[in-house]
Amino acid sequence: SHLRAQAIEYGAKLLTNARAINRRGKDVLVEFAGKIFHIRAKIIVGADGPRSRVACWMGNEPPELYVGVQRSIKLLSGLSPELYFSPVYGSGYGWMFPKGDRANVGVSVPIVESRRLKGKLDAFCEQLARNGKIDKERVYSATGGLIPVGGPPRRTVYKNMLLVGDAGGQTNPLTGSGIAPAVICGRMAGKWAAKAALQNNPALLRHYDDEWKSLYSDSLSRALKFRREIENNRTSPHFYTLIKKAWGFR
Repeated sequence: SHLRAQAIEYGAKLLTNARAINRRGKDVLVEFAGKIFHIRAKIIVGADGPRSRVACWMGNEPPELYVGVQRSIKLLSGLSPELYFSPVYGSGYGWMFPKGDRANVGVSVPIVESRRLKGKLDAFCEQLARNGKIDKERVYSATGGLIPVGGPPRRTVYKNMLLVGDAGGQTNPLTGSGIAPAVICGRMAGKWAAKAALQNNPALLRHYDDEWKSLYSDSLSRALKFRREIENNRTSPHFYTLIKKAWGFR
């Protein structure tokens, strides 16, 4: 909200409950208040999440996705974050993140298994309750969302468009963490998008591509390799050995 207010102060125009529905050349068709508007865009920043519309405009394939759900639950014991691994989660995992007198408790699995996700979360909460860590009956809220786990798409820059955050596959394919990369790459994206717009030169966006990849490309590739190796060995006796190797556990 602070960044939003700051952007408006510097002249940005904010449209809430608006939807970009198509792109024609440099025009973006935006549905707002029941009407369709044509907005001429020098640069288009796709920061529109795992199922990015801008990524589709760039000709990218649909991303590989996991789905995660979590509940905010009454915490009974435990001060440190805890991770739980099992073949039932694939290369995903269960987590308990204490936050004061509550904990965020959740699980993530491949999207093709999403129909069984609630049952897996229920079972995980039951396990934590039996161990005296949470009061599973005291649920304050619940959230969920998609997690891109396939690494960056074929293109993160194309013509006058760029992708950042989940839309750009900058989320770690193994851990699912994406906030820090989104913030760091978001700053890069804003810098190069602004320069390209001010100089009316979309070719400058290639510097964004080079900059963010020099920082994250190798680590994302390693994480993706580990994730696929774990996924392919869910029924193998080496499953937990692979988990330890991938996560750096001793």
